[in-house]
Amino acid sequence: CKVTVVTEDDESTAQGAVTGANKLVFTDGAITLLGLNSTDSVSLLDFARTNKVPIMNQWGGTVKLDTEGGDYVFRVALSDSFCGIGTAKFLLDEGFKTAANLYENSESPQSNAVTMQTAFEAAGGKVVANVAFNPGQTSYQAELAKVFEANPEIVLLSAGADSAANIMREWYRGNYGGKWILGSDLGANEVVAQIGADVMVGQFGQTGADDVNSPSYQRFLELWKAKTGQPSIAPYASALYDSFIIEALAIQIGGKASGEVINANLKAVTTGENQCLSYADCMALLKEGKTIQYMGVSGPLQFNSHNNVTAPWVILQAEGDHWKTYKFYTADNFKLGD
Repeated sequence: CKVTVVTEDDESTAQGAVTGANKLVFTDGAITLLGLNSTDSVSLLDFARTNKVPIMNQWGGTVKLDTEGGDYVFRVALSDSFCGIGTAKFLLDEGFKTAANLYENSESPQSNAVTMQTAFEAAGGKVVANVAFNPGQTSYQAELAKVFEANPEIVLLSAGADSAANIMREWYRGNYGGKWILGSDLGANEVVAQIGADVMVGQFGQTGADDVNSPSYQRFLELWKAKTGQPSIAPYASALYDSFIIEALAIQIGGKASGEVINANLKAVTTGENQCLSYADCMALLKEGKTIQYMGVSGPLQFNSHNNVTAPWVILQAEGDHWKTYKFYTADNFKLGD
């Protein structure tokens, strides 16, 4: 399968995405668009379906695609709302019976709070408080008081880094007690250092991650090292790599290089009976008349009805000025609703 790659800069704007997509499709002849972020994907929902051009989002978490993904719209990145699902799984496994949400008043943090409560309470837990705040407040004492008056065993904080730093410091100075798990937007080591080791000691965090022990990951890591000379895979590179592989295989299954063929056959690449790790191995199975299940580097790539996926999830715990891995969940621990 010969692939020609043409690029356009979206200029980090919705209009830039639309302008770039029009050029790529109508001037350059592109049959599919990859490498999209959240703004790109939302801006091109109608474009993709009207023009029968699949779009593949490999690094955008907008919750809008939780329900508006589907025909011609695919995502191999985790939804921002997955943080709530991952939190609930961890809380239940650790034996927490009650929890609270403290969340920034914007789309993704709100979604985290809702999905955590839904999943947690469906399994018998109880969310005792849901408290929203606005970023940039001069104080969060009122919000902290509301949360801890309800006596939760643990609190999910869904926020940006600056708000989180201020909230955690005010909580520490106020001697509220209790435990925290920070949302996935706060999973970088820099967040722990910004808030302070004395404040964060023993608190939990979380983030999506590749399964570094999987054969697919190990194979790609060796290819990456040989090609780039870098010891570790760049963020989102594995998801973009998977996007190219599954679309190329969809073309082979469908017998034609077109957007309609990719759209119709993409799910067949990852749902067959015979596992394969590379394009060549998958092609060999197809030539034998067998169905394939491409095992992605970034995860199993099992699309639901809205073409979203699950992926591995890591629970972190603060130690000094950084996070360490506390618990690792493979993707098969989670199931997305249709």
